[in-house]
Amino acid sequence: HLPDEQVVLMGSNLSPQGMQVECDPRLSVGMRLVLDLYGHGEIPPVRMKAQVTRDDGLQGLYLAFEDLWPGAPALLERLIKTLPLAATGTGAGMVISEVVERR
Repeated sequence: HLPDEQVVLMGSNLSPQGMQVECDPRLSVGMRLVLDLYGHGEIPPVRMKAQVTRDDGLQGLYLAFEDLWPGAPALLERLIKTLPLAATGTGAGMVISEVVERR
């Protein structure tokens, strides 16, 4: 268990299955997280459970969402549509997430 410091991550390639996040030495493969995803406009933060399932080196870590409730995929799709484009112009939206629990 890590100290209770704020962990804010930039994510990309968000889908109802999970997302890629930047490298962070406080996170490791196998760690389970509770995080809030922040969209834009009138969409409230979406709280998700996730597990760090893969370390892709310089490309970051992959978080797989767990325990999705029935409306979660539709809410995530709505959030995806509000995201600003990545600086690379690839069309991949960037999402801000805050880790609220690590275990």
